[in-house]
Amino acid sequence: MDYMEPSLEYLAGFFDGEGSINIARFRQGTKEKLYLKLVCSVTNTYFPILPCFKERWDGGIAELKKEKSFHKDKWIWSVGSMKAEIFLRDVYPYLTVKKREAGIALAYRDYMSPHRGRNRGGAWYSEEHITKILDFKSKLEKGRTNRKNQRFLKVQNQEVQSPIS
Repeated sequence: MDYMEPSLEYLAGFFDGEGSINIARFRQGTKEKLYLKLVCSVTNTYFPILPCFKERWDGGIAELKKEKSFHKDKWIWSVGSMKAEIFLRDVYPYLTVKKREAGIALAYRDYMSPHRGRNRGGAWYSEEHITKILDFKSKLEKGRTNRKNQRFLKVQNQEVQSPIS
């Protein structure tokens, strides 16, 4: 039997079940240097599917350390920033479980778009800007534990049904 490249719909479904969306926060050096970026990842014990994500959206694959000796080997594919945005825009129409989180993440990227490339050293982030970004992060994390209000998300007091035009 010949190997078939998985469809976009299949990969979106795989991500919907096995993936994660985060706004990663990094501090480097002093407290004033804050770095934030959108990160999407898929962790799995079945390695052959992960190169399909890498081939289509780039990113990286790494082996994760076993927590216990009897655990299976597992790997993670991850992609960040602009490539994560492209990935989410591609899979968004096919998501079910992570559709709300993806909408928040894409709204975050839309909010950040005027500022792209200006965060070298993290020095340009004002307190107001950091508060707004952390609000996106908080909404993303709340979505994992409370999925009662998935129909619409509130961003800057506007209802957003779909970030995809």
